[in-house]
Amino acid sequence: MANAQAGKIYILKNCKYSKDPKYAVAYDIVQKLGDSAFLVSGYNMRDTILWKGSYKDSLLRIPHGKFIYYQKRTIDPRLQEVLHTDTNNFICKIGFYANGSKTGRWIEYEKRGLKKCTYEYKNNVLDGLYEQYDRNLNDYVIQDGHYVNNKKEGEWNFYGYDTLKTPVASQLFKNDKFIKKSVT
Repeated sequence: MANAQAGKIYILKNCKYSKDPKYAVAYDIVQKLGDSAFLVSGYNMRDTILWKGSYKDSLLRIPHGKFIYYQKRTIDPRLQEVLHTDTNNFICKIGFYANGSKTGRWIEYEKRGLKKCTYEYKNNVLDGLYEQYDRNLNDYVIQDGHYVNNKKEGEWNFYGYDTLKTPVASQLFKNDKFIKKSVT
């Protein structure tokens, strides 16, 4: 990678950096925040933001801090009269890095403001609570369970639409291996 300078760096199809926009598929805007902090925002060639985050090094190899990833929904032109979908950019994932490793709680979004799932990382490994949310009801958990060292562990619960949050089914995992299923 090229040294990060304040300004624009173009990205080629093979993920290499260039100063020439002629064959670029995307570009990064790099801002130096301090001696060892660089804020980077990535864009496609139509100036639509794709992601932003910070790095500890000028070569942009050690992500450190909050990262936000964006998505833009598109609608097939033949369906634009029928479907009414927000086609603006929205945040699709938020998470944190510490010295190059994913850490803490990560959140994915189905669409603007509607959670898809959350999960925990420790030193770049899935480790902790995983929750999947209903596609239409914000913050309504339809599945939960735990990861330990990147593997499903213990009871994973599936919920119906009652207000008591009683599992309608459960699956038991040991070291990512399915053990048994129970239905209530």
